Amino acid sequence: MFVVDKNRESVLTDQLSAINENYVKKMRNNDERFGLLTGSRKFLDFRSYTYSRNTSKKLILVHFSDRILNQKAEELGMRVRV
Repeated sequence: MFVVDKNRESVLTDQLSAINENYVKKMRNNDERFGLLTGSRKFLDFRSYTYSRNTSKKLILVHFSDRILNQKAEELGMRVRV
């Protein structure tokens, strides 16, 4: 979740879209849909809302797919024990 000035909203959303596109390019199997989001952005999605206390601010709520979290963990070499 981010709170940004209305004038800076497009900078943040452009960065989030670029992150999503980078992960789309890394997809190993384009047919597999497991762990992806259902909207147009499959790995990282966001929604923008007017911040209730201050109308010059926007609240950006970010959604991560399971797939992006798993891929990032693999990149970092994380081990998870359940």
